[in-house]
Amino acid sequence: MASTRGNITLLLLSTVLSILAVEATLRVMAPIADPYKLHKRRATIMHTYLRSSFPPNMRVQLSTEAGLPGMDGRATTFTTNNVGLRGDSLQMPKPEDELRVFVVGGSTTETLYLDDRQALTGILEDRLDTIVSGKRVKVYGAGKSGARSADHIEMIAHRLVHLEPDALIVFAGINDLRAAMYGRNHLMLPPALGAPDTEWTLMQLVRFTVTEFQLGRRLFSLLKPDDYRDAVEQITLRSNFRRSVRMREALPVSAGAPRVDVAPYRNNLISIVGIARSHGIDLVFLTQATTWNSRVDAEIAKWHWMSAGPDSAYREEALDQAMEAYNDAVRAVAAELDVPLFDLARVLPKSGEYFYDDVHFNPRGAATVGAMLASFVSENTRLRKTVR
Repeated sequence: MASTRGNITLLLLSTVLSILAVEATLRVMAPIADPYKLHKRRATIMHTYLRSSFPPNMRVQLSTEAGLPGMDGRATTFTTNNVGLRGDSLQMPKPEDELRVFVVGGSTTETLYLDDRQALTGILEDRLDTIVSGKRVKVYGAGKSGARSADHIEMIAHRLVHLEPDALIVFAGINDLRAAMYGRNHLMLPPALGAPDTEWTLMQLVRFTVTEFQLGRRLFSLLKPDDYRDAVEQITLRSNFRRSVRMREALPVSAGAPRVDVAPYRNNLISIVGIARSHGIDLVFLTQATTWNSRVDAEIAKWHWMSAGPDSAYREEALDQAMEAYNDAVRAVAAELDVPLFDLARVLPKSGEYFYDDVHFNPRGAATVGAMLASFVSENTRLRKTVR
């Protein structure tokens, strides 16, 4: 019996030593990055210049899966210019004959899967250029998937005001709502310094622990768990919204309403107004349009995936009301501080004619919104002084 125990102990010890040896070798010779690195950063504050932005001179070829409403699946090109924004190369100092407009927002502004000239910013530039006389209009896209109002403040204050804008268009709301749904705090502080960012589930704790090791990371790369979508932000070269829809459909539907956190959102909007006015920049706000709770297109609900929270999905009526709480904050700030407001949520039908999912425009949607927004901007900013 003692001999058997000794053999088992020796076997376990040799196994552990072998695993440690392999782990040490992988760490030194062939390390791979931790896929959950961003989610584990809970004890320090990030000090990046801009938390949410694209690198300069990026070029990506993208396509969408078949069947996505209003999308043909053909390859599209997403590029950034010399300063990491979507649009033509940006000259400094600004040419005297240029009227410069920046559109700030999240993925609805970004229009990732639309070609550069089909994108909201491309359409807006083309339309404004036909309206404005005596000046060349340049529109630059500062939209980034996942960016929320605090990110917009960073983008405007640290990047855009130095690039001599004539006008800023801020298209915000959906990511602030999504962050609230997931329990994230508006200050973006780690739990040790502020309110909890989000509660980790047991499965997340297991994955976070396993991926501390090189062997675990290699196992992860083979399995790619479903919640990897939320582990890191990345550009998917071919869309896979069906997978996101399946993930949402697998969740129970909550009878309650999603969490909202409107007060800090309102404060951030006020800060944006202050920054713009202190630099003499015209400002336009947009409300966030969605296809939630549509009365005109029942089919679009089949492509909804953003209604999923961490543990449950939410009813579309509840989501629509939650989004309206953020839109009402935009309306209130615009009215109180005399900021031109293009109330897109009240004029764009909740239909697959214009959207391919919850909030993102297909080519027809981008073209429609770009045309309407061009007319509004030309009538409500300094561009009106040069309108034909």
